[in-house]
Amino acid sequence: GVDPAADRERMDDEEAARERICLGLRRSDGVERARFHRDSGLRFDDLAGPVLGDWIAAGLATDDGERIRLTRAGMLVSDAMWGGILRRRTGRDAAIGEAPKPSIPGPAGVACP
Repeated sequence: GVDPAADRERMDDEEAARERICLGLRRSDGVERARFHRDSGLRFDDLAGPVLGDWIAAGLATDDGERIRLTRAGMLVSDAMWGGILRRRTGRDAAIGEAPKPSIPGPAGVACP
């Protein structure tokens, strides 16, 4: 038979912390910054700060300084939001959870969006 444990994915500490953010934000009580730091050793804002600002501006999340929660609107579209947290990226496309736009090589190696 096939060993189901043979196909396990290993995550480093940062990847596990990013997953913890996504799972925590799916809960109505959200993610408490101090507990997240205590449990993961990493700071919420270091991993999700740029994303969080966009989510708050769009009415998808709230932040009282201690706890981050998704709003009702955020909960409804949360599956589309996780990419910005899970990818180790910077920039606007990662911050709002969109996939990066592909670049197509143009004439003389110039990238065309």
